[in-house]
Amino acid sequence: MRATISFETDVDQVDDIMAVVVKKESDNIRSVAHTLETTKTHELEAKLGESLEALYRVAHQLEQYKSMMGSFARAKLEPSMPPPTDEKTDSVNSMRQVLEAAQNMKKFDSFIESINQSQQEEDIDEKPQEG
Repeated sequence: MRATISFETDVDQVDDIMAVVVKKESDNIRSVAHTLETTKTHELEAKLGESLEALYRVAHQLEQYKSMMGSFARAKLEPSMPPPTDEKTDSVNSMRQVLEAAQNMKKFDSFIESINQSQQEEDIDEKPQEG
């Protein structure tokens, strides 16, 4: 069974914490070595299979630790930046606002045009007719 552990710590403590978990894996390697050294001849095949599985697990865990340490090292080198914003959402919202503004302008233009037309029609109706 596997578990994921997540916790926060000071950046200065990361290397020390990683050293502790890596050393724990070295204990597992020594345990495998001890098993192989003390295995009786008639148990060798079974114990060899178990030992290899244990070493694969240790190697996999060490690979994870190496990857984590690389990530920590990169994070230390990168300048502190604010968390990224969701640019797509911002763009969509901005685009919506632009479209809404354009639609409102069209409505306003239509309103002004209808007023101008009404005014022109009134002017035509008010002109004295020659007769």
